[in-house]
Amino acid sequence: MKGDTLILFARAPRLGRVKRRLAAGIGPLAALRFHRAQLATLIRRLGRDRRWRTELALTPDRARGPWTGGLPRLPQG
Repeated sequence: MKGDTLILFARAPRLGRVKRRLAAGIGPLAALRFHRAQLATLIRRLGRDRRWRTELALTPDRARGPWTGGLPRLPQG
């Protein structure tokens, strides 16, 4: 592993708080599902790469959950 760090900035997946413009067309639950799926894919693909250390900067700052993929968390605030 190199000394480089990749920081992923993301919103915690919460109903009505993510993908609001998308939700206007497909509904808040479908937008939440899309956000969760995309975030999980991003964490899975980039979090395993040995070329860098991956950290997750979340908003809200105290967000927690199994969807973090075990990555170290940083507050955005």
